[in-house]
Amino acid sequence: MGWHTRVSRFGSVHQVFHQKDVNSCGPSCALMLYQRMRGVKLDKDDSYKGYDAYGNQNHGQRQGAAVGGAYDGSAGTWFDDMARLMRNSLGESCKPFQGTFQECTDLALLFVRDGVSILGSIGWYNNNQRNGGHWIVLDRVENLFGKKYMVASDPGDGHVHVSSITKGQPFSYRPDYGQGPNSGFLDGLVYFPDRARYN
Repeated sequence: MGWHTRVSRFGSVHQVFHQKDVNSCGPSCALMLYQRMRGVKLDKDDSYKGYDAYGNQNHGQRQGAAVGGAYDGSAGTWFDDMARLMRNSLGESCKPFQGTFQECTDLALLFVRDGVSILGSIGWYNNNQRNGGHWIVLDRVENLFGKKYMVASDPGDGHVHVSSITKGQPFSYRPDYGQGPNSGFLDGLVYFPDRARYN
């Protein structure tokens, strides 16, 4: 649990935060983005102090008293709320996007480059039905023998995962720890438009 230094098979080095609580992939990814963009490693309590900014409806309201950074794992992290948290904590433009699998793949290829990370929402699908989701940090795109690969930092197991990615095709993500019978697909992003690559 906590921070780990991981190296991808391409030799890139990543600081990965292994989530400590159920449903805390969102806060953990927020910590990783802060580390990448500001060079500062925070701990989980720092992230949870802002949890009410992106979806925890009970934060600060239990029994009429403020509860500081207490974490409530019953609340997930939604797109608009995550973008608002990142805007507030980093002080720069941050936007959510939800679209088709193909649109999400194309935008990820547009926005992610060396030194510019974004958040990816992985939907777990079974028989075309979404069975929950997971946040990961999309860190970089690598090219090898004419194919592209996405390097992702995953708070679920605290490791980096490399998956092939093709423009105009759904980005399939299935980490080593799996998700039962479900398949994972990129179905949304939280990105920084001022850092986008338009070429």
